[in-house]
Amino acid sequence: MEAISMLISHKDITYKPGGTPAQFKVTVVNESDRFASFQLDITPAGGEQSQDRLWYSISPEVSTKNPPGDAVEFTVTILDTPIMGF
Repeated sequence: MEAISMLISHKDITYKPGGTPAQFKVTVVNESDRFASFQLDITPAGGEQSQDRLWYSISPEVSTKNPPGDAVEFTVTILDTPIMGF
């Protein structure tokens, strides 16, 4: 069985352009019966993001070789709006 579960620390966050970066945590649990690696990718709703704009960061970038039952916590920092004029 290959399965994961995910918990997001905040349902809603507020970010004001030019203001303090907003952060939230994403906890991913390996519920499979084998080692797994995780990587998050964030896509904004409602539009195309510019590939050359750095609007968020994730730490760690990749989680490798998590054993069954293990969890990893990612910190997502919103640095800018994902879409110009958003």
